[in-house]
Amino acid sequence: MGPKNHSDREQLAKKRAARIAALRSSLESEGQGLNASLAIETELIDTWREQYHELRPSCQEFTYKLRQLLADILRNSDIEPAQIEMRTKTVESFVEKARRDGKRYSDPLKDITDLVGLRIIAYDKEEVDTIGELIESEFAIDFDHSTDKSYGLELDRFGYLSIHYVVRLSDERAKLTEWQAFAPLKAEIQIRTVLQHAWAAIDHRFRYKTTTEIPTHLRRKLFRLSALLELADEEFLNLKRLKEQAARD
Repeated sequence: MGPKNHSDREQLAKKRAARIAALRSSLESEGQGLNASLAIETELIDTWREQYHELRPSCQEFTYKLRQLLADILRNSDIEPAQIEMRTKTVESFVEKARRDGKRYSDPLKDITDLVGLRIIAYDKEEVDTIGELIESEFAIDFDHSTDKSYGLELDRFGYLSIHYVVRLSDERAKLTEWQAFAPLKAEIQIRTVLQHAWAAIDHRFRYKTTTEIPTHLRRKLFRLSALLELADEEFLNLKRLKEQAARD
């Protein structure tokens, strides 16, 4: 049974924070044998797992409310996206990310920014930019952790041109009664076009679900297909603009 009131939850959080600090200090201190270090690391991960298990229902509720909020924001701006996807990171996925090689989180519940994730799939690049402007005006953006994947992207990675925003509720919205409980939480909002989304799904299945190395001639075919889809994305936008121009003439 979980804590019954806010005071109980605060006390439990303080105790766990102290325990994590002690474990982290022990892990980083010199003189720890390998077995002792592994035992401390395991206890640390188990403590994080328990914390996220208790936090996850709030994250799930935030995910659903955030999806509805995004739908309302877009509808009020006369934007009808192809789709709005959402997901709350599972406990096992959280643990896997918290212990991933090359990562060292002091507090993964704060440091991992995509516990709540949403993806807006737009019809064209112009719509992606417009939606991005709306998100920047409606939320508090963590620009240090937000990225535009089109910059510095490999030549064959068309599907990963999406924009990733790490957001919190704006100060004004966080003060509203129905949103106050979610004020500390972050979310990641991705925006991409329909064709970018389709390519990302195909590319991921083809490359990352394959246990053997993809032959060079097949990789070349993938690169060519990637280029064609990027060209198609640009041409769809051109057609949209020509249609709008014809309607004005």
